[in-house]
Amino acid sequence: MREDATVAAWRVTRVSVAGTSHIARGVPCQDASYHDVNGDLCVIAVADGVGSAPRSEDGARVASEMAVRFLIEKAVARDASEAEWRALLQEAAERALLEVRALAERETEELRAFASTLLIVAATGESAAAFQVGDGAIVALFGTADLQALTLPKKGEYANEVLPLTSRGALESAQFTFVPQSPTAVAAFTDGLEALALSLPRGEPYDRFFLPIFDLGARVDETKLAAEIGELFEQRVKKRSDDDLTLAVAIRAAGKTVEPIPAKPESAPGTAASRAREIASARGESDPSPPAEPPPPATPPPATPPAHRGPNPPTSRLRSVVLGMFLLLLVGSAASVLLAKTWFRSAEGIACARSSDCEEPLHCIGGFCRFERKR
Repeated sequence: MREDATVAAWRVTRVSVAGTSHIARGVPCQDASYHDVNGDLCVIAVADGVGSAPRSEDGARVASEMAVRFLIEKAVARDASEAEWRALLQEAAERALLEVRALAERETEELRAFASTLLIVAATGESAAAFQVGDGAIVALFGTADLQALTLPKKGEYANEVLPLTSRGALESAQFTFVPQSPTAVAAFTDGLEALALSLPRGEPYDRFFLPIFDLGARVDETKLAAEIGELFEQRVKKRSDDDLTLAVAIRAAGKTVEPIPAKPESAPGTAASRAREIASARGESDPSPPAEPPPPATPPPATPPAHRGPNPPTSRLRSVVLGMFLLLLVGSAASVLLAKTWFRSAEGIACARSSDCEEPLHCIGGFCRFERKR
């Protein structure tokens, strides 16, 4: 990554973890990603090595790095036209393929041994451009709520088939999208996340997956966001996908036209709450709406000291009454705290769009309410 990226207009976080099926077979993570930032230009590339190719992780690494380096070295103008971006991204993919071919020749291996997909997204203050060979997808957020899929998964004849970068005709059949508008955030991911991040086969991105990640990324640094995404992968995503998982996210830095993502009213149609119910229904899950808040525990009436007929009550009896009331209040407070903690723990895992959707002290992280881990 370039040294000036930390003061540029974009903050980028990339996370890759090996899938459970790969771990069980002793196979390394075959996904790779790379990015660079040059002033107003941010370029991200993600590649998914084909499982049947013995050196696919190397092909994915070389292809993603070469594509990004080529575009950064070109120092593309922020107001480049659609035709210019199409030619540049096409050439970047061609350069990536040539670099993979050179690697295969040096290693005296067949080119297909290094087969992988390739996804490239470039964002500036004027536009966003995306190029894709194979499956996975690229998503962009425009403004505060306009979430769009710039590319969609492209499979072969069968669901588990994909046309990799090294295949004949792959570049000619690649997807290209250009949007003449500056994105607030962009994300590229491999096919291990498709079922959770996209509504297939339509390919609509799930706002409850992306918006909380973009929102958190606008408020914390890259290290914290990477840790939260990694935890999300380990705790939730791996239960639904056994493939390698890679997510690369770029967010315009604070003070660089980043706008906060507003919470959607719960009562309006098509909002976060209704969308969560639709998603849960489609996946056969229970209603993610938070349960009604339990009523506060009833406070027992204070004990009434027994009447005393003498002119002054005995001192020892008065002390006993005061001590009893104090112990009663202490036990009641402890019970209330325990009940509150039990309620907050039970509220973890509820789908959300922003932290304001969650009961304090829970936070919206990765699309679900849970305790924020301090790091």
